[in-house]
Amino acid sequence: MKARNIVILLVVLLLIASLGFVVFHGVPVGVYDFEPMQGIQLGLDLTGGVSIVYEAADQTQEDLDAKLNGAMEVFRNRLDSKGFTEATITKQGTAGIRVEVPVNSTSEISDPAEIVQFVGQPAKLEFKDPEGNVILEGKDIEIAQAVQDGTNGKYMVDFQLSSEGTDKFAEATTKWKGQTISIHLDDVVISAPTVNEPILGGKGVISGDFTAQEAVNLAMQIESGALPLELDILEQRTIESTLGDDALNKSILAGIIGLAILLVFMIVVYRLPGIVADIALLAYVVIVMFAISLFKIQLTLPGIAGIILGIGMAVDANVVIYERFKEEFALGKSLRESVKIGFNKAATAIIDSNITTLIAAIVLAIFGTGSIKGFAFTLIISIVVSMITALLISRGLMKLMIGICPNGKRIYMPIKKNKEA
Repeated sequence: MKARNIVILLVVLLLIASLGFVVFHGVPVGVYDFEPMQGIQLGLDLTGGVSIVYEAADQTQEDLDAKLNGAMEVFRNRLDSKGFTEATITKQGTAGIRVEVPVNSTSEISDPAEIVQFVGQPAKLEFKDPEGNVILEGKDIEIAQAVQDGTNGKYMVDFQLSSEGTDKFAEATTKWKGQTISIHLDDVVISAPTVNEPILGGKGVISGDFTAQEAVNLAMQIESGALPLELDILEQRTIESTLGDDALNKSILAGIIGLAILLVFMIVVYRLPGIVADIALLAYVVIVMFAISLFKIQLTLPGIAGIILGIGMAVDANVVIYERFKEEFALGKSLRESVKIGFNKAATAIIDSNITTLIAAIVLAIFGTGSIKGFAFTLIISIVVSMITALLISRGLMKLMIGICPNGKRIYMPIKKNKEA
């Protein structure tokens, strides 16, 4: 039995060490290098870049929310086309848009001033014929909206042209009947419908297998190019890449120092259970980093704070468990029975405290913006993983340790000497 427990313990330690090696160093899989840490997206405050807050110049216009969504779609397409795939675009309040653009090796533009100019320039909408010639521009579109066909229930996009655009489109659709006319937004094709019939009256319909949301998105993209929402810059902030690198390095160093102090503290205070807690903590760090990479969560300075906060919660959970364990053992119960009761009694308190924090984190993730979301997402992962490591990994390891060392009570906790009266 003892030998079996030793083998299981070694296997568990090997699994944790192997997962840690894979997460932090990567491993080649055929022609592909699996490197989870390379897949973690760094936020603006860690890699440097630009943060811009826009606000609608006219907040009384109709369909303001839809036009803001259309402007966000334009920003998204524009940034993706230049390699800013890690940029975040979120609404701020009822009439604002926050754009955060981290600069990294995949970015075609590295000058912050050029990024600001590129992001905020008016959208360019073009309808092109099969030969690549421009038929219509954004100024030729008056209205674009998603509608539902009353006969078959399918969604489509209805658009209205200006008088000048009507003449140009009538000529083009007559010439290119049966062929495609592509729609480009900032030189990115957003739709390529086929001309079924010449459109002579200035009103056209783009049909297809659209869902309601796809039809709305396409209409917003077309209308945003035709009727660009006038936006004012409320805030503009630039972070140099050197500052971002410095912040990242200091954050990592602080995390390592804090973790090392906790590891030593747990061993000094709780002896063998402290070693178990340390193993669970190391497993926590490895699993959290793997989860952040897996779910492609953008890592920011507040996000790192969320991870460190999770370490503290994981330690706190182990402290609650081992204090319960010591109380039960002091009442005369065996080591095995004390561990069982200690974990059972502590589980309710640990779950309750973590659930309340988890609810707050979920609210932040839903309603927060920018780096607040990064903090919320990492905190959610940290809470879930800390409960798993405290209630499952620590418990399993403690059972194995008691199976290996069932009689060495002093290695589990200090034994008080009875004083003679």
